[in-house]
Amino acid sequence: MSIGGIDASVTKILKKRAERSRSRRTTPKTPDEPEDQQLDVSFSSRNGNGGNGYGDSTDSDFNGFAKKFLNFDPNKPGTSGGSSERNRMQLPNVIEAIARTGMPIRQAAVIVNATMADTNQITTHDRSKTVDRHYLKRQKKKILAQVKKKEEESMRSIEGLYFDGWKDETVNLKVQGGKSYQIKSLVEHLVLVEEPDSRYLGFVTPKSGTAISIKNAIMNFIALKKIDLPMLKIVGSDGTNVNAGPKGGIIRLLEKELNRPLQWAICQLHNNELPLRHLIEHLDGKTTSPYAFSGPIGTNLKECHKFEVIYFEPIETTLTHQTVDVKLFSTDQKYLLKMSIAVSEGFCSEDVAKKTLGKVCHARWLTAACRILRLYVATEYPSDELVQLVTFIQKVYAPMWFQIKVNHSVQDGAYNLWKTIHLSRYLSENLKAIVDPVIQHDGFYGHPENILITMVGDEREEIRQEAWVRIVEARAHKSEIPRSFHVSKFNFEANDYSSLINWNTTNVTEPPVLLSLTDAQLKKLKDDSCTFVIKNFPCHTQAVERYVTKSHLRPQRPKLMKIGTSRYLLKRFKAGRKCRS
Repeated sequence: MSIGGIDASVTKILKKRAERSRSRRTTPKTPDEPEDQQLDVSFSSRNGNGGNGYGDSTDSDFNGFAKKFLNFDPNKPGTSGGSSERNRMQLPNVIEAIARTGMPIRQAAVIVNATMADTNQITTHDRSKTVDRHYLKRQKKKILAQVKKKEEESMRSIEGLYFDGWKDETVNLKVQGGKSYQIKSLVEHLVLVEEPDSRYLGFVTPKSGTAISIKNAIMNFIALKKIDLPMLKIVGSDGTNVNAGPKGGIIRLLEKELNRPLQWAICQLHNNELPLRHLIEHLDGKTTSPYAFSGPIGTNLKECHKFEVIYFEPIETTLTHQTVDVKLFSTDQKYLLKMSIAVSEGFCSEDVAKKTLGKVCHARWLTAACRILRLYVATEYPSDELVQLVTFIQKVYAPMWFQIKVNHSVQDGAYNLWKTIHLSRYLSENLKAIVDPVIQHDGFYGHPENILITMVGDEREEIRQEAWVRIVEARAHKSEIPRSFHVSKFNFEANDYSSLINWNTTNVTEPPVLLSLTDAQLKKLKDDSCTFVIKNFPCHTQAVERYVTKSHLRPQRPKLMKIGTSRYLLKRFKAGRKCRS
């Protein structure tokens, strides 16, 4: 008579242990088989037709491969095969690839083992390097922790802070009367990126979309991550008033918080779109929604790619196929270049005409420009307004887009601004009255600090000497209170960027990125024949926008985004500084 019942779990463990022991004793050995025998590894999908990608693999594929070719069951511990040595192999590149691509652990184990078998690292007599999903999970946890620690250590000090934000619908819980309710509301998110390496720092959720709230969220994040700010020199964002307001904008509030000036790097690609936007609204009417126009030109943009290309009058542009390397740009940017050249040559090929265009959206004026060009080549009798818009795109918008993409450093900002003004002088007086105020209002690179950092890198010695004189004079009259960032009135007829403002009536302050230079280093700008090049801080925020897109698409996976994007993000286009003409 038994006092207690059978312990089922312990009995099951003992039974499996006995089975494994018996299996090892009865497994036939083949000592004459060559050690480097190749293993034929092939896996079938669930339907037996063969998988065409890692998404079709199953856990049974791996088990079948292990049982058939390696003579062990991966679901039973202690059956690793001929060698009892523990697998201590490290796979950091494999783990980072898994994190970057989002591949499931089970399928990754199948591929790793198949690769090991193909390279003779797993044979019928040595299966010590075989991995399973549990091994990869442990490796992933360990390596991700190491990467996170390394990134946090390298995050201690930054020189450039760029940010951009978005609003999305977020579900929040509201407790009322002892009950919880789900409430959807638009919540502000902000992505922070370190420059010049475009390294993802993180994202914050401020309490509201006001400048003071966003500034506090940024400072709280910096304190939480223990980031030192003594080396911070430059801050970048788009030119909205909440970011770049001269009195209460985020950048201005950061300057007050740190009690020192910062170099302003306002996105020049955004500023390049604003004159086109105002010109469209003036010639074709206001927008009616985030995705629609009210005028005859705008209403035809949605279906313009379906229209047949006909004969059209060419409108010249300075762009050529040799202007830039199209392989380095997005699909929309490639299309803009090809269509602009087609309009200039008076012939649009069928390949270009049948390209799929991006959707109409007022947040993407590049797409609007592409569609306007496409509409023009399909319009038999274009209106004067359509011709004026196409001419502006051909002469100003498209050339300046690629000018900024190629010369993308903040040290090129003042020249890019002057180039925009110079190219737009063909406009009639009534259209200049629309475009010029927009350029003036958003001409942040026309501030003396941004003009001076362009001048110190100029190839002309007299320009560098002039910059040295003005910087030394500004350093001698340095104020203890951080200056307020105001752009002086531009000379729209200037023949060079260095004469874009009236230096005699402008309060000139030293560029913050040059504050760390000694007087002796500054003097080299005058005496030496070499140019001075600062670090490659970008004059646009496209790298930040990529992170915004990734954060918006998968905010639930910030760890994967951090490793996958910051390490493997497409390399930013790096072109040499070209001679200015």
